[in-house]
Amino acid sequence: VNVATRTERKVRPPAWAVSELKVGAYRPQSFYARAAAELLQGTEDREPVCELRLLARGAAIPAAVHAAAQAEACGVGEICRVRTDAQLEGERRTPQVTIHVRSLEALARSRQKKWDRMISGMGRETESMPKLNLLRLMKEFRRIEQRLKGGPPVAGVLKCEPVEDSLLEWDVAMAFPEASPLQHSLSDLAESAGEAPTEGCLLLRARFPLDFPGNPPEVWVRRPRLVHRTAPVTFGGRLCNQLLSSAGWEPSTSMCTVLEDVQRSLMESGTEVDSTIPALRSYLPVMAPLERLRTSNFPVANSFHREGIRVMSPETARPFLGDIERLELTDKIALPLEYLEEICGRRALESPAMFEVKSRLGRKRHCAVFDWVDGVPTGHAILPRWVLEDLAVEDYEQVQVRGVRLELASYVKVQPHSAEFYSAASSTGREIGELLTENLSRFSGLTEDTCVPIEVAGQIFGMQIVQLRPQAAVRIVDSDVEAHFEFRVDFEPAPDLEDEAAVKSRQDRLLEELRVQKEAQESARRELAERREAALARHYAGALARAEAAAGVEHHGSEGPIQVEIKLPDGSQVQGRFAPGAPVAALAAVALRSAWGEAHRPWGVRLRERHPPRALQEGQAIGQEMHRSVVVALEEVPEESAVEAEMEAVAAVAFDTTLAPALAAAALEEPPPPPPMPVLERNVSELQRRTLEAFEAHAFELAGLEPQEAMERARRGEVAPPPSSASAAALRRGSG
Repeated sequence: VNVATRTERKVRPPAWAVSELKVGAYRPQSFYARAAAELLQGTEDREPVCELRLLARGAAIPAAVHAAAQAEACGVGEICRVRTDAQLEGERRTPQVTIHVRSLEALARSRQKKWDRMISGMGRETESMPKLNLLRLMKEFRRIEQRLKGGPPVAGVLKCEPVEDSLLEWDVAMAFPEASPLQHSLSDLAESAGEAPTEGCLLLRARFPLDFPGNPPEVWVRRPRLVHRTAPVTFGGRLCNQLLSSAGWEPSTSMCTVLEDVQRSLMESGTEVDSTIPALRSYLPVMAPLERLRTSNFPVANSFHREGIRVMSPETARPFLGDIERLELTDKIALPLEYLEEICGRRALESPAMFEVKSRLGRKRHCAVFDWVDGVPTGHAILPRWVLEDLAVEDYEQVQVRGVRLELASYVKVQPHSAEFYSAASSTGREIGELLTENLSRFSGLTEDTCVPIEVAGQIFGMQIVQLRPQAAVRIVDSDVEAHFEFRVDFEPAPDLEDEAAVKSRQDRLLEELRVQKEAQESARRELAERREAALARHYAGALARAEAAAGVEHHGSEGPIQVEIKLPDGSQVQGRFAPGAPVAALAAVALRSAWGEAHRPWGVRLRERHPPRALQEGQAIGQEMHRSVVVALEEVPEESAVEAEMEAVAAVAFDTTLAPALAAAALEEPPPPPPMPVLERNVSELQRRTLEAFEAHAFELAGLEPQEAMERARRGEVAPPPSSASAAALRRGSG
């Protein structure tokens, strides 16, 4: 197909057809780049081709290379093969090239059609199956990759790499302006860490949901840890802002915009690196799938859903409700009495009444109702102060409150905020697991990536909820108060906890770092001393040569009727014999040639006659009156700037004698020819395959499988059912 001359036809070629585009030198390069992108990406009346062959000869070859490179840079295709040849035309051989470009859009559509055929037997369940937008992921990644290679910078992003070659997760290294407190603390940490784990930047993890860009990605801080509650970051590391919430997200938002917003929000918060945490300690790995806390996973209960409810703390509500400080000892929510009347007017109250509280930044907590209070204004609710702080919500800020149906907890994993928790727990003489189970049982519900206060030995400690089962939000209370259920409790070590081996390793590392630093300083000092000595020796040789030249060969200080004694700076003396009229420079030459001069290599000497006391100048002559006189030689002390200039002169001479000839010879050599074709730096096919595997594994995890089993099924080519389907429930029962 020659796009330059083809006519518009409504006939769709097969999806996996191979098309050829003949590239000429009579049109601009941008024309062929647009034509190649149209064929690879498809149009409304034409399916994308599987493979495009760009054919070019002679002067048209640069246009073909440009079209292929642009297709790869825009994420619509990948260069899979390049063939070069030459055609004989008379006595000349004209080079020709064929560039094979594979369409990523065709691969994505073919995969989607295959998936639709595989799940066609699920009936209505296919409507809720997420669809992977591989082309959009590839475009977003390519856009950032191209800007890192030479385009305008992306909000301080230094590196962006897919995690295990899957585009569903990216590792991002981000720096900040030098004047910001965060960059100052990052640079200080990089200097003091020895192994430089952060390299002066913040390491982030971007995670994409299965239905991206329909829903926003998540951004997590991985390393180093930031000071808690000084940034829009949870204790677990999740970054929260308006753009990354479901209410503020737009499907057209690019990842460049997301990363710019992340950098801006962290800078505006004024946060810094937590210096109390060991430098090598990072946030816990992000284990839970993104969709575990999605609203659709928790069905509505009691038909209750309210937007724009203003929340208050018990202290704020005291003027019109009296003392309700006992609410602070719980995690529950107090709602107006009229909401209970509204619910009971429609149907019987479903017990226990559990609710989901969601902030405008997307933070969620799940809890039971404390009471239906007569006197709470309509459109208001009361929450404990510590709950408001964990949600990053102020008094009278609007939230969403929704009745939900939660399952009972079977497993809870937590992480203490501070190592002081262990000291307090050991003072009680009880097992840590027993203490945690007892304290967690007094809450009504738990939510992943939230914090709860734990009381041990009369002290309050923050505890991060790391992982829950069977869902990301569970209830602790049961409708049957007589029934008893148990849940297993596990915990991760506190971020500031170090065992003896870790402490010794850190001390050894710091000592080794100090030793290396001292050796480097000593080496630099020796090098500077050697350069200074070489500069002084060079200047001494020049001063001696100038003095001897001024004295002349006949006045070398060994012959003549005038005897002069020269007293040197070290107390030694040297005698010289000079002819009448000899220049004073002959005295300086004798002083500089002495044993003292050769040993000390002075910058120069100043001469002064003792009797009568007078300074001798270079232009003066030695007269008969100086016979048997004493001349004092004083060493000149140079200014530091003069010594530095001499050191630079020595370095310039060394360059001229060693490196300059080599560079001149290299300049005469012919430069190597530039590479004729763009080299593919990343295996795009492998990137696609791993992304599809991660997509299926993620879907299996949402259906209830463990990560290892989910990945094994994905590699076998199995397809996961929707999380809310009967097939997913059967899968969870089989896995259990």
